[in-house]
Amino acid sequence: MSFFTKRVRTQRLISLGFFSAILAVSITTINSTRILAFDSPNSQVTTKYGQHITQPNLYAINSFDKQFVTAAAQGNLAEVEVGKLALKQASKTEVKQFAERMVQDHTQAYNELKVLARQQNITFPAGIGKQNQATLTNLSKLSGSAFDQTYMNNMVEAHIKTLSLFEQEAQQGEDPALKAWAAKIVPTVEEHLQMARSIVGNDNGMNK
Repeated sequence: MSFFTKRVRTQRLISLGFFSAILAVSITTINSTRILAFDSPNSQVTTKYGQHITQPNLYAINSFDKQFVTAAAQGNLAEVEVGKLALKQASKTEVKQFAERMVQDHTQAYNELKVLARQQNITFPAGIGKQNQATLTNLSKLSGSAFDQTYMNNMVEAHIKTLSLFEQEAQQGEDPALKAWAAKIVPTVEEHLQMARSIVGNDNGMNK
């Protein structure tokens, strides 16, 4: 039986729960909010006759982009935290190498997004979310091959969802800076997904 077909109840529950909060803002949910939300401070305009007129900020970041920032921020930070855990708990060299790459790439992406959010006056989420934290705690109870299996399966699932999220922002987002950033990150997410699938499919490599 293949290494990755051996599942136990605990691992299955962890796999199903991991990163669910990261993408709580699903593609469907984001699609439902593609209307401009003028919730940034309105601008005060004084006419030459001394009249004060309140005008909505037509360049406010819409809720579609805001939800993308929240999902992407939590996702990147969760990847970093679980990657650090994998560096301690994993048993296979290639899994640790993958985890090291995740920590490096997602730390960079997280920091870049944080700068963009600040520039656009978007509230940046703190932490990875309660559900992800609980799942991270459960993962910390695993070690060796059990951890390797669960972690890598999670990475495949998470990067499939992350790829969809970033592609949608790159294609349908409103803010030019966020769209450009998402488009820049897409190839990296694709590479991560390919790496994860390769490790999952390499039974021999995983069992060395």
